[in-house]
Amino acid sequence: MDVAACVHVKSFRALAVLGNLLMRTVALLSIGTAASAADLLVNAPPAPPPPALWNWTGFYLGAHTGGALDLSNVSNPYGPALFGDNIRSPGPLLGGQIGYDWQTGPWVFGGQADITWANLDGAFTCLQPARSLGPLPPDEIPGFMGGAYGATCQVQPRWFGAFTGRVGLATGPNGNMLLYARGGPAWMQGSVDIATNNIRAGIDGPGNVQTSSTFSRWGWTAGVGLEYALSGNWSVMLEYDYLAFGRQGLETPNAGLPGVITSGFPGVVGSSAPDGRTAGISQAIQALKLGMNYRFGDRTAPATAYPVSTSPLASAVEFEFGARYVHGWGRYKQDLGGNSPPPVNNSRLTWTDLQTDGAEFFARVDTPQNFVVKGLVGGGSGNHGHMNDEDWGLRQPFTGVTGVPESVFPYQNSYSDASSSTRYFTVDAGYDWFRNPAYRFTSFIGYSFLEQRMVTPKTMTYVMYAPASLSGAVGLGQDNFWRALRVGAAADIMLAPRMHLNAEAAYLPFVGYRGQDDHGPGALSPQWGNGDGAQLEAILSYDLIDSFNVGVGGRYWAFWIPKGETANFSNGGTGGVGAQTFSAEQAAVFVQASYKFALP
Repeated sequence: MDVAACVHVKSFRALAVLGNLLMRTVALLSIGTAASAADLLVNAPPAPPPPALWNWTGFYLGAHTGGALDLSNVSNPYGPALFGDNIRSPGPLLGGQIGYDWQTGPWVFGGQADITWANLDGAFTCLQPARSLGPLPPDEIPGFMGGAYGATCQVQPRWFGAFTGRVGLATGPNGNMLLYARGGPAWMQGSVDIATNNIRAGIDGPGNVQTSSTFSRWGWTAGVGLEYALSGNWSVMLEYDYLAFGRQGLETPNAGLPGVITSGFPGVVGSSAPDGRTAGISQAIQALKLGMNYRFGDRTAPATAYPVSTSPLASAVEFEFGARYVHGWGRYKQDLGGNSPPPVNNSRLTWTDLQTDGAEFFARVDTPQNFVVKGLVGGGSGNHGHMNDEDWGLRQPFTGVTGVPESVFPYQNSYSDASSSTRYFTVDAGYDWFRNPAYRFTSFIGYSFLEQRMVTPKTMTYVMYAPASLSGAVGLGQDNFWRALRVGAAADIMLAPRMHLNAEAAYLPFVGYRGQDDHGPGALSPQWGNGDGAQLEAILSYDLIDSFNVGVGGRYWAFWIPKGETANFSNGGTGGVGAQTFSAEQAAVFVQASYKFALP
């Protein structure tokens, strides 16, 4: 073997030996690393267990507040309705519920019984037959078909409740948010009072005859809701329910048989009034409830459902302030009853579909001690709306008929366009009973103010169901000032990362009303009275960043003055005082943006 071959053989053997040494070294290092990792695993603390899922199984007992709106429809046995027969009765509610839930996986099944006191009240034109239409004096007295005195229906639901099953889905990382639907039989108890309308009752027409019906009714309900566990035993709920009740027979007033007026006034001869025939009424209630439930048994407080984007400092004062664009809808109604209490009615003004656009500003302050101060201020205006001015048995002078100086029209309805404006504010002081980066539950007491101003054009009043000669009416105006004590609750919960739902319900145990009816020069009538009401609000918002938030929301306010008074038209309201009812509804949708910060 030559020298070169010997060198190659020795080089190969050296590489082989080196490779063998490297492989043994890697093997030893691998064994040592594995041993070290095993030692680390043995000596490391155990990983924390995942958060336990919240379990909804068990009995619960709770209470709720909020507001409701009863929508009633009266079937008219006197023929096609000329106007009305639909009555709105809004108001506050308070109640309680008891139930049991059973959970399997994410699904929750249960049953619930609830009862609610509802101070709902409303009155409107009813039983106003279309036979009021026809040839009217002075041009066609021989062929005058007469008219019909209608009535006012006052609807007052007082109690309602339900026995329902419910099915829900426990959602969120820890299952402590329950989305559910419910349904089953429902019942209600209330009354309907009806009074004939005639401003000259007993002089040239039927007297103000009344009937009153009190009854309990069965129907059905369906609803949806959200319940959120706050602590080991307490949860907050927000629920919408629709309750429907079939047609119920209704006694109507008998203003005299055969119900035909034969006095000497040509606008009255041949007129008729409700004569006791049976009518019918169907009712539906829409209710929004905010409540709390207590679940029995030993329960661990649920973990936060979602990672929070903002964490309040334990020693900081939190501030939030923002602005909103608001589109509003308003309604106002007054019933003049003369010397008789409602539902006796001589004249009614209804301002409705009053749409406004405006802005508002809001703020909230939370202290480390869980005290809260919050409020809002805003206003708007618009030219969209209309007004109906109804009168019964109104004397009208006219010329053109020899020897007939005047007439009495059983029914007159003046229709006008309307514009309106609003100004309002609320201020509340409260306490956070439950407070966490993911939720808050606050009770509060506060004050609310609402100003409504409405006007019709002075050159445009279209008179329906009366002679065209009456169409030269002047413009009408109305100023309202509503002041109320607020007692309520608010909940703010995190539905998803950065997404919040805020709901608020306030009961107004005292509403003070002051207003003025403007029927033209020398016809200003001051008005006043006390009543109650409800205010509801819900907002869905999203944190774009930790300190900046955008959202959309809706609001509904309702006021009712059942026994008000007015100074009748004459030199600024010095013509005597008459009984009157007043009511208002104010709703809005809005978009908002807000900024949050904290100070040590």
